Amino acid sequence: IGALRKEEGEEPEPDARKSYLPVLARLLEYWIADDYSNTEIDSFARFRSGVLDIVKSPPAVADGESLLLVSSGVPIALMAGEILGLDLERSLRFMRWIHNTSLSCFRVKDGVWEMISLNAVPHLADAPDLATLI
Repeated sequence: IGALRKEEGEEPEPDARKSYLPVLARLLEYWIADDYSNTEIDSFARFRSGVLDIVKSPPAVADGESLLLVSSGVPIALMAGEILGLDLERSLRFMRWIHNTSLSCFRVKDGVWEMISLNAVPHLADAPDLATLI
């Protein structure tokens, strides 16, 4: 993974994303299988349960108020997949395309989550090269 990071003053490898995706897939498989002895890392099942708890029990927000959740690719993919009724494998496919700093908007209507937008980058309209995936 270190080879994929942009070192100060260096350009990233042109195929860094191609290299990154298989590594990410292997790490996720390892985490999901819960096949490790490090007890300081939450199991994937526990992590997923924590993410999906918010889908199953939306926070109470008064009319006219908003709630901001700041997250990363895995929780967004899990939440979007759950809202759309996808299985785990299909949910995690979203991760391949979630941009760094992207905005995903969800709302709760009558106790049910709705996905309004996923992976939007309007704040990068003037700098599309900053819409990175890794």
